[in-house]
Amino acid sequence: MTEHDEFLQNFPPEPDGYRLPPAGFTPHLSAGGYSRHNGPFYQKLDGRDNYRGFYVLDRHCNSMGIAHGGLLVSFADALLGMAVYRQTRKAPLTVRLTTDYTASAKRGDWVEGKGQVVEVSDDVIFVSALIYVGETNVLSAQGLFKAQARDLQG
Repeated sequence: MTEHDEFLQNFPPEPDGYRLPPAGFTPHLSAGGYSRHNGPFYQKLDGRDNYRGFYVLDRHCNSMGIAHGGLLVSFADALLGMAVYRQTRKAPLTVRLTTDYTASAKRGDWVEGKGQVVEVSDDVIFVSALIYVGETNVLSAQGLFKAQARDLQG
């Protein structure tokens, strides 16, 4: 059984509104329990660029039918953590995360983000991300992460 097959076997049943992600995106296989419960989330690793995405499902929405702000912030945190890990190969620990909401993501929207490392100073990493629906910026995030001394497994 491949890692991908094992992931799909342990993944919750396909939720209502499930669709395949855009070309180049694959399931985020190293997702922990939180991400498996709240996903499905997808990633695309293109050189040094780090992309993640998801479709806004009913369970992601607040009473107004838009993606819950907490979900978007969690998504941004994971996206930035991935960028840190890919550059340092160390487990990322969020020290500070600042976000600005600029638009809404509605049920059924494909939400995509790109995270990048801005600066590395010893074990402190400055990062930023933009999260979009189509051409519309939904959220911007800036963060400060600490690369933990232990290697991240997986």
